[in-house]
Amino acid sequence: MYGILNYQVCVFFYSILLGFFLGVVYDIFRLSRIIISTSNIWIFCQDILYFILSSLITFIFILTFNNGEFRLYVILGECIGWIIYYASLGEWIYSIARKIKHKIELKTRKNKQND
Repeated sequence: MYGILNYQVCVFFYSILLGFFLGVVYDIFRLSRIIISTSNIWIFCQDILYFILSSLITFIFILTFNNGEFRLYVILGECIGWIIYYASLGEWIYSIARKIKHKIELKTRKNKQND
């Protein structure tokens, strides 16, 4: 009994790590939107691609660690990990990237005015 419970707790913590990783992947999509100005249709396509990718990764995770048995604590762990990333490093990285882009745009405008 305790062995099964310990295993499920380990899988829960691994799913938190997976959610953190999926937050990093989502940030890659967000940062690409900062670097390259995109239309709403392209943002929608990126979001669909992210959800397909994260679903596939979650499916493989469940097959690997839970023998294909869907458990709610896996999804809950992923959500917790994603929120932890988003509320901590994600916001920090995103704000720094926006500031860098703003400074580059200001410098570019200044150079164009001097020409």
